[in-house]
Amino acid sequence: MLSFGMLLSDNDLELSGGDAQCALQHAVWTHTAEATTRPGLFHGGRLIGIDDLVSLGDGEVSRLYNALGAVIVKFLPAGEASNFLERFAGPDRRFTGWDVFIGAEAAREAAGAYVDGFELPAGWGLSVLAVEAPVTVITEIQTLQKHSGVAPVPGYYQRGQAVPAVVGLLTDEAGAIVATAQAYERHHAESPWAGYIFVGMVAVHPEHRRKGFGTLINTFAISNAFAALNCTHVYEHARADNLPSRGMIKAGGLCLDTRYRCVMFHDARRFGEEFTK
Repeated sequence: MLSFGMLLSDNDLELSGGDAQCALQHAVWTHTAEATTRPGLFHGGRLIGIDDLVSLGDGEVSRLYNALGAVIVKFLPAGEASNFLERFAGPDRRFTGWDVFIGAEAAREAAGAYVDGFELPAGWGLSVLAVEAPVTVITEIQTLQKHSGVAPVPGYYQRGQAVPAVVGLLTDEAGAIVATAQAYERHHAESPWAGYIFVGMVAVHPEHRRKGFGTLINTFAISNAFAALNCTHVYEHARADNLPSRGMIKAGGLCLDTRYRCVMFHDARRFGEEFTK
């Protein structure tokens, strides 16, 4: 998979967003070999991140930020989050923090039950993105992400050409994408988080919100993560004030794990005040 991804040309990456976002996504792609082979790092499509700050240290955080203008740290011990922010504070740096929700077998069961019990409108369907899906489908997903406040994910990453991926799609009777959620096997086999699959990037068309479709597509992605990826646990992120997302995540059988935080910071001069929701 890695060799296939690294053979992609610039024209095959299917980047999305403004100039700064596309430049970042391209820079992330150039780090694919390092991010997918070095324990402690992970490839996030839009960012290169760290999942073992103790082993890699603050110098690695600074290196990635200086190279890319944004960096994310996952599974940061909650008691260290304030000190982390103090160490890396800067006048043009904007921090975002999320609570961490984790689920194992209970999530598999809850997600499957939710999907099985949901009655879709006539002609609607659930599916998983095919690697051979046309560029127009990737563009439709990226547009939906943009309108939902989710920083768009490059097409090659959604296609699983960097790390194994499952992209769930909910389509209406005309085949238009109503909602999407994505699952990625990001963590190195030697990482303490091997087998933990990230699920998220939930986006729902503005005309179809508050109908349960966000929870449906999220639970569909969870179910397929367990079915198709090397999954022992799933995890998701939500801000403390994002009550709809927290409810959606809990409906999938995940529970808040107060031991950890997910923290990122970015250069507001390049990417604006907010990077993603």
